[in-house]
Amino acid sequence: MKKLKKTLGIFILLITTSGIFAASQVPDLCVFKKDSIQDTLSVFIFPLEDFFDIIGDKDLKGFKYCESPSCVRGYQAIWEIQNDSLFLISIQGCNEQMSWCDESAMPDLKLMFGSECENNKVFAYWVNSNYRFFEGKEVPLIDKQIYKADRIVKVRKGIITKNKRKLNIKPKKKANEINLSTPEFILYTIHNNFNWRDLPKIKKDKWYAELEITVKKNRKTSIKIITDTPENFRIAAEKEYNKSLKKVRWYKYKQLGKKVELKFTVRAYFERNDQKITIVK
Repeated sequence: MKKLKKTLGIFILLITTSGIFAASQVPDLCVFKKDSIQDTLSVFIFPLEDFFDIIGDKDLKGFKYCESPSCVRGYQAIWEIQNDSLFLISIQGCNEQMSWCDESAMPDLKLMFGSECENNKVFAYWVNSNYRFFEGKEVPLIDKQIYKADRIVKVRKGIITKNKRKLNIKPKKKANEINLSTPEFILYTIHNNFNWRDLPKIKKDKWYAELEITVKKNRKTSIKIITDTPENFRIAAEKEYNKSLKKVRWYKYKQLGKKVELKFTVRAYFERNDQKITIVK
């Protein structure tokens, strides 16, 4: 039995001049096949639109469009990368769970592409773009999109001319990974190392704080806080938060092979009398 590896990734247009990512939409799907490995990817740019531009028409024969704010193109194309070539293998409704989207009439690729459709798939000869493929789960950050790995893919006339993978997360011994449980870990660490008595006295026992966490390139942590307390209290609290996380070391993180600083926010209520921290989600 062939080994089957299922990895969810995101495959979006790499815009090198502006650095802007494509708007969030229901993605196309792409099956990547190489040797005995098969990955299922999501494609957040839509190569079929380029084909429609070339022919000057957008006619999916026998297909009922199902437009919505999250799927303005009205369809979902299924692609396949095999033997370094890109193929269109199917088109379906991208809102199949919505009542107004009727999946009973699917487009006929043979009618659309004629002799270019062989073995129920079409070689995507019109595709000429550079792509960036994200592997693994996204690190929950404010200002960057960091995934386990970047895969840079170049397509020229439907042929894959470059397919290079760069690892962005490098585990270190006795280091902590930034993941979806990071806020809980941050507050747990602060709670265990926080010196409540060093804070100036204020009238209220309970206060709200947003902790803007920065993990620097050297894996050390710094914190800035936004809070509803007097300035002298905020400064003292920020000092205690930073002190509590001083010894924490994180994995090394990169983007496109270069070290980056990571930023994310932790929100919580702090209660001095009970020495209690409650996370706000």
